[in-house]
Amino acid sequence: MFYLYDNLQPGSFRACYADTDSMCLALTRSIKVQENDDLETRLRKIFDPIVRPDRRNVWEQTWRDWFVTTTDVEDQRKPGKLKGE
Repeated sequence: MFYLYDNLQPGSFRACYADTDSMCLALTRSIKVQENDDLETRLRKIFDPIVRPDRRNVWEQTWRDWFVTTTDVEDQRKPGKLKGE
């Protein structure tokens, strides 16, 4: 969660629910997600509009370490990664 607070614009998201193994976020804006978008494109459309401009380089280098971005089993089963549901 601290990763999001460090890299996203203040006030652009809110944790609506958090548990030991899940969380629900409310975001202020995103680009419309299409049904045929792959996982990485979906996440980019959701989070890219609210990344802090001064943290853009850090975000680009690290966000794939925090989110599941592919359908690879290794990516989806890696502990600690946030998965869209």
